[in-house]
Amino acid sequence: MRSKSWVILLLFLLIIVQCVDIQAQIIRKKFSLAWTENLVFKIDDENTLEFLNFEDAISDFNYGDLPVFFQKIAVDNFFSDCEVQLSNMVFENLSSEDRKLVPSHLLKPTVEPKVCCYAEKGKPYAVVTLLPFVSDGSSQIKKLISFDLDTQGTKH
Repeated sequence: MRSKSWVILLLFLLIIVQCVDIQAQIIRKKFSLAWTENLVFKIDDENTLEFLNFEDAISDFNYGDLPVFFQKIAVDNFFSDCEVQLSNMVFENLSSEDRKLVPSHLLKPTVEPKVCCYAEKGKPYAVVTLLPFVSDGSSQIKKLISFDLDTQGTKH
């Protein structure tokens, strides 16, 4: 009878430790945006289109012609939602020619990531997107070069 109570107590403690561990899980990833030469499309002899670009960028209608960072991150099954936070951000000033390609109405003083959670083939993922540009309100615009992304699951 005594060994049975120890087994139950041990299982209970194991479950508690797992729950505490799940609550504290933070997934940290480091990212570097590999900026490339601008994409230039010649429409005809007089018209060309030029776009800023970095490797693995996507486009999003909400951000016009600007490149958008996209990342799909596997998360634990126990979470119904996710939160993300950026840290250790490194920026570089855009050239005067490249500043002309960025509509000022889309810029903010900080990078604001968007996250949504979904399941694909029964596995939960957090999808993070962000516009990698900031402006302090002056004519200077900066592009994001590298950053750390912390993803943490939450229960609602």
